[in-house]
Amino acid sequence: MKYRFFYKCLAFMLFPMVMYGKADFSVFNLTCEQAKNPLGIETQQPRFSWQIRSSERNFVQSSYEVLVADSPEMLEDNNGNVWSSGKIDSQESILIPFSGTTLKAGTTYYWKVRIWNQEGNVSAWSPVNEFCMGLLSEKDWNKASWISLEKDKKDEIILNSATL
Repeated sequence: MKYRFFYKCLAFMLFPMVMYGKADFSVFNLTCEQAKNPLGIETQQPRFSWQIRSSERNFVQSSYEVLVADSPEMLEDNNGNVWSSGKIDSQESILIPFSGTTLKAGTTYYWKVRIWNQEGNVSAWSPVNEFCMGLLSEKDWNKASWISLEKDKKDEIILNSATL
């Protein structure tokens, strides 16, 4: 009997905290061109996607911001020196196109994203992800070393007795 009263009191004290607690949300499973940390991207406008984790039911993203940099250190300082989308009012989180400076062939880029909810609260930044550009044009291959067979030398050709 004593415990029942104690648990009822505890429930009444905790109920407001549970009902009015701050909703927690974040982004995860980041992809670029539908792959995680891809190598050899062959487009100047790669597309970014992410999923949302929230403790709130019926959560809706209201805005997002994407940063792309040429080093992870730049992103640590929240500097998107290659592209900063700024805060974009959109519920979209799938295949968001890159709109920054021209990407260089064979270069690795780093990116992260954060989102806002309908009340204007912002999530923490996502973990840093990366993508590597492929070789986009014929001039990017100019120093390529190709693997091929060497031409046979006459004195190294072996003839079998049937051909003599």
